[in-house]
Amino acid sequence: MSDQRHLDPVAVKAMGQRYYKMAQTLKRISGVLDMQMRILESSAFKDLVGQSAVARYINSTQPRIDALAALCGVLAEDAIKSAEDWERAQLSG
Repeated sequence: MSDQRHLDPVAVKAMGQRYYKMAQTLKRISGVLDMQMRILESSAFKDLVGQSAVARYINSTQPRIDALAALCGVLAEDAIKSAEDWERAQLSG
């Protein structure tokens, strides 16, 4: 086996951009969920069982979406920086 490592920086940067887009989409979803929670909290029908169940679902789902958005952001940054570092190393010899 060869000790050389090969990387396609264009493909890695594209992957980083996809992760970035996923992070942005997840952040928007989290914002929508936050808005829905505020609507439910201010609603006149606060005592309904169904509304309470929806509120619990949103409260349990939103932190997971936020964590996934943060992870996608980290992966995007890591992929893009890795590709840039690889290109820089290839140019410097």
